[in-house]
Amino acid sequence: MPAAHPSAPAAPRFSGVIAPILTPFGDDLSVAFDLWEAHAAGCLTGGVHYLSPFGTTGEALSLSVRERMDAIERLTASGAIPPDRLMPGTGLCSLEETRTLSRHAVDLGCAAVMVLPPFFHVTAGDEGLYRYFSRLIEAVASDALRICLYHIPQMAGIGISPALAARLNAAFPETVVAYKDSSGDWDNTRAVIAAAPRISVFPGSEVFLVDALRSGAPAASRPPAIPMRRRSGRSMTWRRRVILPLPRRRCSR
Repeated sequence: MPAAHPSAPAAPRFSGVIAPILTPFGDDLSVAFDLWEAHAAGCLTGGVHYLSPFGTTGEALSLSVRERMDAIERLTASGAIPPDRLMPGTGLCSLEETRTLSRHAVDLGCAAVMVLPPFFHVTAGDEGLYRYFSRLIEAVASDALRICLYHIPQMAGIGISPALAARLNAAFPETVVAYKDSSGDWDNTRAVIAAAPRISVFPGSEVFLVDALRSGAPAASRPPAIPMRRRSGRSMTWRRRVILPLPRRRCSR
């Protein structure tokens, strides 16, 4: 486990709006890169501050590690998406795969990575999760690594408690710098803001935006509302974290 440095200065706080972008797929279930790049560029043009590919909205777990790496490389190579505006999702149950995705994002110059806890293993507890994130930081071995903790217990089966967020930020103040709360539980969001005041806390819904800003949060993370083909074969849109089925449509390539 890496040595903690509680006396190190805190990194500058992230602020603004993070858009967890959708991932469009073609009929062959490969990523429709032309649509994806246009979607990402459109979100930035529309005023969001950061993009988060491969979160829940982006169907991260429908893609392999290699597919995700290739896609991020393609996005940054387009010239329209500066890597320092990206916070890709990298969290998987395998520490090695999480390290691979996180180090890849760091090497591309991404602003941060958004990391789920190791889901499915729901009895890890705060101590187990602290060891997981500590070992991840040690394995990535880069001062450029910035982590946004991703709390979505209703999907992951395990969450990141306010106490754990505070402990990780205290131990690694230049690395564990943000927290995305997609639980839909305002009491948890408020508790994280209070427990870890140096962390940028992003509510996962604009429903809590005003309350969060009043409590000191820097902004919000919200998904766009754009219909696209998903790997499930259904065409869907995401509005305020509600998935609405739409008539089937083809993604033009």
